[in-house]
Amino acid sequence: MKMGQNAEAVKVLKGLDPKEVTPQTQVLLGLGLARAGKTAEAKRIAGAIVVPRDADDTLLFPLAGLYARVGDSGRAISTLRRSFEMTPPRELNVYKEIVRTSKDFAVISKSPDFAKVMRIESIVKESKCSEGTECGQCPMRKKSQCPSGKE
Repeated sequence: MKMGQNAEAVKVLKGLDPKEVTPQTQVLLGLGLARAGKTAEAKRIAGAIVVPRDADDTLLFPLAGLYARVGDSGRAISTLRRSFEMTPPRELNVYKEIVRTSKDFAVISKSPDFAKVMRIESIVKESKCSEGTECGQCPMRKKSQCPSGKE
């Protein structure tokens, strides 16, 4: 959510049909509330979010920001760690730069564990030539052209 759109986002997200509510929509609602200064309500929402076991960086990263915004530094750091591990290597530096500059993460930047989490590397495997997760769409997938030797 961009600056100035938090109130509008909160209104839309609160109006969702219960069938449309997901962990992602709840994270966005919590972030909108926290950014609008409604920390108690945001904290309640953050505490109720059920994180699926197979959650990836697209859920974990904003969830870490929500935890940080509501003052739950421990959960923010551990969720950020999981997020970094689940972020494709080619995207990890972008995420880390957002953490360094975002107000969402300002509180945890003072935590002793912050420097440690900023050194976390991705565990996502990518092919060497295209940085994708598989060779299927790589233009070099023909055996004679594939530098990774996978084809």
